[in-house]
Amino acid sequence: MDFFRKLFPPSQTPEDLFELGNVQLEKKNFAGAIEYYNAAIRLNPRFAPAYHSRGVVYFRQNDASAALLDFDQAIQLAPNWYHAYATRAAVFASRGDFRKAVTDYSYAISLNPLEANLFCVRSQAYSKVEDFDQAMIDISEAIRLVPNHAEYHVFRATYYTQKLAYDLAVDDYTEAIRLDPQNKIAYVNRSHANLKLSKYVDAIDDVEQAITLDKNSYVAFLNRGAAYSKLGKKDLALADLDRCIELSPKFAQARNDRGLIYLERDELDRALIDFNSAIENDPANFPAYVNRGAVWFKKNDFNEALADFNKGIELKLDSAEAYGNRGSTYVRLGKPDEALNDLDKAISLNSSYGLVYQNRAAMLSAKNKPESALEDLKKAVELMPDNGELYINLGVTYDTLNKFDEALVV
Repeated sequence: MDFFRKLFPPSQTPEDLFELGNVQLEKKNFAGAIEYYNAAIRLNPRFAPAYHSRGVVYFRQNDASAALLDFDQAIQLAPNWYHAYATRAAVFASRGDFRKAVTDYSYAISLNPLEANLFCVRSQAYSKVEDFDQAMIDISEAIRLVPNHAEYHVFRATYYTQKLAYDLAVDDYTEAIRLDPQNKIAYVNRSHANLKLSKYVDAIDDVEQAITLDKNSYVAFLNRGAAYSKLGKKDLALADLDRCIELSPKFAQARNDRGLIYLERDELDRALIDFNSAIENDPANFPAYVNRGAVWFKKNDFNEALADFNKGIELKLDSAEAYGNRGSTYVRLGKPDEALNDLDKAISLNSSYGLVYQNRAAMLSAKNKPESALEDLKKAVELMPDNGELYINLGVTYDTLNKFDEALVV
């Protein structure tokens, strides 16, 4: 007891001890801060700010359970204190319990509806549960309250991106850049939105700005590589993807994108290395499985291809590409019924998939169904008018059906 009195003289009030704890917290002396908060609580067990600040310390020490107990106590003692709800919500969000976070942020907003940041953080919680409509409402309210906050525009742009409204995303990123010309994230993300809008030159311009601000932005190099690839500048694309992978060796998307270029160039062993790496670093990477399956197909290893296409379909049940590729693999494995089932499924998922119509036509011809094959070939020609092989197959099919005049026209 005498030792306690020496450290914390009786003349000090709980408020004094609380302020001393805050000084230690500012210095990141967490143990010292906790001692002062404990002392304040001993003098006044109903002093809510001390519980709250001690909870903040526990949270910074990654002890979420202890932090929640203190925030609960602070809220019980001061039920109208919005800040306590907001900090407890942050703990819930850190644990992945975003529904509880939304509930606490909502309490905080009801107590302080003019605090823009509360709407911003609640929008992030909504986005984590993929409620982008409500996220959009919240971030728009934050912008209404504080229209010149660049980060709010960045957040809203990301929600527009999730809703595939890339033009609106570009508008918000542009406003964020106007408000904060040094905002490298806005440049990088706007480059991605421009990619989605097929504005490849604009995407490259954005990346140039981003790299000026941060030469080690690996996502910037990824985006520029994608833009160069779309423009047919494959060597430049490879150089950027090499740099991206150098900066972030385990970045699965970069490995996948580089592997695709190698696949297009029939550098199959290099492609295989990249797709293997993408899968190793992201076992749920659907495109990597489908693309690796395409490598195995080109190598005539159809069992390996089938295994990868099966995994791709397991990960993404609505992928026309995966079903189409698996259908083609079943053809090579001599399983026509399975092939037709997959090709039918691919077309049901994407009625503009010309290659699948071509492949299904071949299967139907092999099953002596020339009328059905003819319809598929017509559709394939409509979708791929520059494919010379289709016209040959169309002529042969007309000939099979004794439609010689049509065959001559083709």
